Amino acid sequence: MKPNGPLIICFTFFVLICSFSSGCSGLKKQAKPRLLAVPVHELVFVGIQPALSEDSSALMIMDPLGGSVFAAEPTPSGANTILTGLIIEKLNEAKHYSLIIPTPEQMVVKKISVSYSGHETNIRDSLVKFGRDLKVDAVMVGWLYRWNDRKGSEFAVQSAASLAFDLHLISTADGSVLWREKFDKTQRSLSENIFDLNTFIKSKGTWLNIEDLAEIGVSDVLSKLP
Repeated sequence: MKPNGPLIICFTFFVLICSFSSGCSGLKKQAKPRLLAVPVHELVFVGIQPALSEDSSALMIMDPLGGSVFAAEPTPSGANTILTGLIIEKLNEAKHYSLIIPTPEQMVVKKISVSYSGHETNIRDSLVKFGRDLKVDAVMVGWLYRWNDRKGSEFAVQSAASLAFDLHLISTADGSVLWREKFDKTQRSLSENIFDLNTFIKSKGTWLNIEDLAEIGVSDVLSKLP
C-alpha cells in the first residue's frame, strides 16, 4: 500500500512556501489560449471514443489526428460516455460556443466512423462531411486511451488513478485541425513528483478516484480551448 501520510507533511511545507510568494497559482502561469485560425461560433461534439476495444491488449498507439503517442489500455464499458458527459457539461457552462450534440441515430444514418483505425484521412473526411451537413463551423472529437481507477482508499493506494484522453477541433471549411489538447496523467505522491503541485492542491493531499481525476483533466484541457 502507498500511504499518503508524507503528502500531508509536504503540503504543510508548500503552504509555507506559497505564503512568501504571490500565491500558488503564480507558481505555474498558464499561457493564454491562442485565437483559432478561423472563427468558430457553432460546433458539433461527436463525443469521446475508446481507442482500444475491451478485449485488446495494452500498447503504445498514436492518436489518429495529431500524432501524439499514448500508453493505451482497454477501457471499461461506459467510461467514454462518462468523459463525454463531463466535457459537454463544461462546454455548456463556458457558453463560448453554440453546441450541438448529435443523436446516436444521426451518427449511424450519416455513417460517421470515429473508431480508432489509424486512418487519419477517413476519420477527418467523415467528420468534416458530417459537420457540413449540420452547417456548423467545426467538429470536436476525442479518444480515450486510459481509464484506470485507484486501487485503495483516498489515504492509501496500491495503484493510483490513471487517465489519458485527447480532444481535437476540426474546421468544416477545410478540414484543418484548429486546436488539439491532451491529458495524460497517473497521480503521484508529491514526494514522487514534486513539480505537480497543482494536482496535489486540487486533490487536497488525497488519492483521487478516476471520476475526480477526470474532472481535473477535463477542466485543464478545456481551459486551453480558445
